[in-house]
Amino acid sequence: MKRTAEFLLQDAAYRFPYHHLPVSSDGVWWPGRGLSWAYEYLALLETVTDLVLEFSPGKVLDFGCGDGRLSLQLVRLGCPEVVGCDISEGAVLLAKALGFATSCRFYPQIEQVCEYDFDAAVAMEVLEHVDDSEVPHVVDAIADRLRSKGRFVVSVPTTNIPLQAKHFRHYTLQVLEEQLGGRFEVDEVRWVHHGGPLANAIRRLVINRMYIANSSLVLRMATRLYNKWVRSSIPEGAHRLVARLVKAE
Repeated sequence: MKRTAEFLLQDAAYRFPYHHLPVSSDGVWWPGRGLSWAYEYLALLETVTDLVLEFSPGKVLDFGCGDGRLSLQLVRLGCPEVVGCDISEGAVLLAKALGFATSCRFYPQIEQVCEYDFDAAVAMEVLEHVDDSEVPHVVDAIADRLRSKGRFVVSVPTTNIPLQAKHFRHYTLQVLEEQLGGRFEVDEVRWVHHGGPLANAIRRLVINRMYIANSSLVLRMATRLYNKWVRSSIPEGAHRLVARLVKAE
């Protein structure tokens, strides 16, 4: 993959394994270090892992694994084997360091993953970082490494939110289907994080100019409110699109 300006912006963020800061413990979501996006990220992480683990895959490919948060989460939740890859050398080093005592393996390029028997693959917040000219190669590389009828779980930002400098595009379901349609068929779609006043109010309750909440009582209430009213959305209001696809025969 090309080391574009968009890549360099994302790569610079991997001086620290920031994806590991928000945590979920006993029904309470802890944002960590004033991360305003923490609840949206945890909702996305749980949605993706649920869609992957629902059919008990034995071996998962985490494409664009970053600092390894999703890979390690899948192993903690019972996935026997996870192989991650990411073109960011800094991200892969962080993932290896944090996952040294697990069954996870990490590589800097998908071409170095010489296994073709994965039950599932994941690309969580990755495709928007891939140049248009390289998307077909990425899709083929992932599909080729999956078993027959293997699943592919994808999460992407929607066109309901502004395009970021490190992204090539945001998505509608139609755009995602056009990019993946030749190799994958949509099985299930979920819309995550309903933007609006309530989402903003919960964020301000947890993180604002005066404090970062560290009371388990306050955070438990915020977590419940978020999961009941904000986590699930509709296409017109969602910040994230999550789809599970099946490899086409």
